[in-house]
Amino acid sequence: MARRPLGVSKGPARATSVPTDPERAAYDGVLELYFEDMDALSAAFDSDLAETVQADAAEFIDLDAGPRLIVEETVQLDERDD
Repeated sequence: MARRPLGVSKGPARATSVPTDPERAAYDGVLELYFEDMDALSAAFDSDLAETVQADAAEFIDLDAGPRLIVEETVQLDERDD
């Protein structure tokens, strides 16, 4: 199992997606991170490790290009009734 950096709480440590037609897409990838709550997210990104990760990411990602969404998950349906 992958190590969960920065206090990531569930799912894979990171989930990524790439567009099916990169030449026509307005983005080149998507990254999702899950935390227990907003306080955990804040603590993670205020850490020394986060500072190191962000500095490394800036070498190959334009961190200011494109949207950044911070959302709280609302489960609409937790199980299927087959």
